[in-house]
Amino acid sequence: MGQLKTFYREYETDTTDVAVRERPFKILVPKTIDRFINPDNFMKGFPLWAKVWQASMILADYMAGLEPDPDKTFLEIGAGLGLVGIVAASFGHRVTMTEYNKDALKFAKATRSLT
Repeated sequence: MGQLKTFYREYETDTTDVAVRERPFKILVPKTIDRFINPDNFMKGFPLWAKVWQASMILADYMAGLEPDPDKTFLEIGAGLGLVGIVAASFGHRVTMTEYNKDALKFAKATRSLT
């Protein structure tokens, strides 16, 4: 629980409520993306990870519909806020989530700790 307290001290957050296969999820999102934008070059490193994208919802639904296989582990590359991996894990899949952006990874970890 200490890591979650540290996370909330570091970030101002909001939540996005989503449902996948009628199962509700609360996804932590930044309250604003301003602190993640480089004012000298706003396109470099733009925080695309800071939003729940429709494509993520579609992939999460697809993963939720697959039968879990204990011999398989899914690798999510570029997890962003973690929606797909968190949903897949909650439906019984083994998932390894990766993300190059340290802020995005912290949001995914914090959201995962809420479930």
